[in-house]
Amino acid sequence: MANSVECKVDKVSSDRITALRFPLIVLVVFIHAFSSAIYTGDQALLHTTGHGVDYYIRYAGSTIIARIAVPLYFVLAGYLLQLGVQLSWRAYREKIKNRVGTLLVPHLFWTTLTVVLYLALEFLPGSAGLFSGSNRRVSDYSLFDFFNAVLGITQAPNAYQFWFTRNLMVLVLLWPVLWWALKLSRLFLILPIAIIWFSGLFPAQEYMLSSTLFFLCGVALAMRGMSLFATDRFGPWIVAAYAVAIAADLLSLDTPWYRPLHNATILLGCLSALFLTRFSLMSPGVSRVLTTLAPASFFVFAAHEPLLTLVRRVVYRVVRPDDSLTLIAIYLAVPTLLIAMLLACYFAMMRFAPTLLSFATGARTKRSPRSLLPAE
Repeated sequence: MANSVECKVDKVSSDRITALRFPLIVLVVFIHAFSSAIYTGDQALLHTTGHGVDYYIRYAGSTIIARIAVPLYFVLAGYLLQLGVQLSWRAYREKIKNRVGTLLVPHLFWTTLTVVLYLALEFLPGSAGLFSGSNRRVSDYSLFDFFNAVLGITQAPNAYQFWFTRNLMVLVLLWPVLWWALKLSRLFLILPIAIIWFSGLFPAQEYMLSSTLFFLCGVALAMRGMSLFATDRFGPWIVAAYAVAIAADLLSLDTPWYRPLHNATILLGCLSALFLTRFSLMSPGVSRVLTTLAPASFFVFAAHEPLLTLVRRVVYRVVRPDDSLTLIAIYLAVPTLLIAMLLACYFAMMRFAPTLLSFATGARTKRSPRSLLPAE
């Protein structure tokens, strides 16, 4: 294999990347906190019709602002995979070996645990209200259904957020092929994928398209020795454009140009988030908190579902919200309290069950800041 451009991330850039990781995981949780309908069996606990104030607030939070999280994580994954690496078969083998521990093992642990949790809930008295009734019961699974639920062969895994690790594992396996394709095409490989993604012509392939596009962008930046923060000099203008784009995105719902505008808003949001990390370094207290929380990112990512779905169904069954203020309060409170609970669990496990925590998180508690991606 040929060599890549050798470059190392500087200390300031490394600190900015670290400061970004936990806030992005918070956004991931809020992506999953949004729903216009919640059912238990045939009973609707939430079914919003029309676009009221609460809908626009929840939509803006989860479907516009929070949607920058996953593209940025794929950019970071591609960038850190390629950065400073002499591309060779030895390097490839080492990357694959490393990702078995940081990706495959945690993936299998959490997705299998989710299947076991659902199976246990099926046999517990009074737990029927926690299920929507739209999915097949685990007790009725065939052997293929079980592997499909764990690995996500033809669908997302049962712990559906792990489509991210599944896609990332595939992209890492294809890393040498992607490197050569980028090298031979002089990076023009990215252009058709970007056009397809912006157009929204293949919604069924949205996750794979966005995964591939942003992973390639990260690899390409590292190949050329460019900084993730190269657009900082345009930062204020990008943030201003992003604010306008959010408003336009909301106003474009149910219009033919929604998808291209929505994806352009996501792109502006990614660039804005990268720029805004510079301000985290201006406050030692903020920087220290974000650095402390960064290693917990994967644990929160892995454990927040299906807990978030189950907790929301319980809350909606108890509260029965029928006004915008209550809906907004539940939308903000449930994921916030769940994140706080998971952080408490993470730091408790660091003290009392460090071996289990290390296994469940791919040994991220013992690794360098470079490896603190939620699923690197």
